[in-house]
Amino acid sequence: MRKRNKFVSLFLACTLPASMLFTGCGSSQNNSGKIEIELVQYKPEAVDVFKQLEEEFNRTHDNIHLTIDSPNDAMTIMKTRFIREDYPDILGIGGDINFSYFVDAGILADVSDYPGMADINQGYRDILEGLEFVPTDGTYGVPYVANAAGILYNREMFKEHNWEIPETWEELIALCEQIKSEGILPFYFGFKDTWTCLAPWNSLAVDLAPPRCVSTGKRRQHRICHGIQGSSRKNAAARSLRGGRPLCLRIQ
Repeated sequence: MRKRNKFVSLFLACTLPASMLFTGCGSSQNNSGKIEIELVQYKPEAVDVFKQLEEEFNRTHDNIHLTIDSPNDAMTIMKTRFIREDYPDILGIGGDINFSYFVDAGILADVSDYPGMADINQGYRDILEGLEFVPTDGTYGVPYVANAAGILYNREMFKEHNWEIPETWEELIALCEQIKSEGILPFYFGFKDTWTCLAPWNSLAVDLAPPRCVSTGKRRQHRICHGIQGSSRKNAAARSLRGGRPLCLRIQ
């Protein structure tokens, strides 16, 4: 019978908690008798932080040696390793579709009995479970960090036009309509890094088209594009992203 190794997941994401995933195959021992643990993470901007964590951990644990790998194009490398059933002990990834794939493939270890889960915000745990394609018994990641995306605004323009800073979705949409009525484009996307645009856009895009438009086939997919022309509040935000004069709000 083919043996399937399982690993633990650290879950990391924009506007979502980060999480760790663990293998179920167990760690190994080196010639010094220490337990060898391998963690692979995919955030290039966090390499220095993980390096410090690795050094601190190894300095304070005599019987365990931790190796943290942060390869370029980490997800491609990890998937290639999975094909060979060469699993790391711990995987640090974001709350994206890859986590969903790994849960669906049954390659992650269930960490429901990890005592530290009781100290994690329930909202983050709910997000983690919400990423599963099919609800699955067990917990397959340990959220360990979260961040958020926001909107930067032009203070000078707000002061010049006496615009009030919105505090609710309704106030934001009303402000956009007011700004447009003055001939100014409300939102601006820089597109230098596409992921900074996708974080807020993905949250809006879910409700841009009615469910009946989401189906397979090129003809139906074409309908999705035209389905965005609806009249929902979030469509109002989408319309605000179209071309025009210099704008006052920037998605960051």
